Amino acid sequence: MSLIRVLVIDNNADWRAYAEMLLNSRSITEIDTASTGLDGVRKAAAFKPHLVVVDIGLPDVTGVEAARQIRSVSPQSRLLLVSAHEDQDVSDAATAIGRCAFATKSRAADELSLAVTLAILDLLPPHK
Repeated sequence: MSLIRVLVIDNNADWRAYAEMLLNSRSITEIDTASTGLDGVRKAAAFKPHLVVVDIGLPDVTGVEAARQIRSVSPQSRLLLVSAHEDQDVSDAATAIGRCAFATKSRAADELSLAVTLAILDLLPPHK
């Protein structure tokens, strides 16, 4: 099976390391990281990840804005916006972006596992 390319964008180095550890436990992911939204958009354009995990509280642009820009440079990517807190407005924005979900960081393990599974399913040939 091909590796699932995942990009994690978060300015918190500890959380990036935690997400990498969770993703590496799947043994099927190639991971890149970014600490700012604009760096994440640039990396998404080059890396073409299957999944992008984006923190909503980035230092340069909001996670929602980064997700919108990533959607335009890597339209096939699934997006998972994450935050330390529940936020209905961000959840609604994620839905509007398309192929984008929202989760709190406290549910990261379950949500990352589901997001990787969905990315794998995207790679499967259509059922005939």
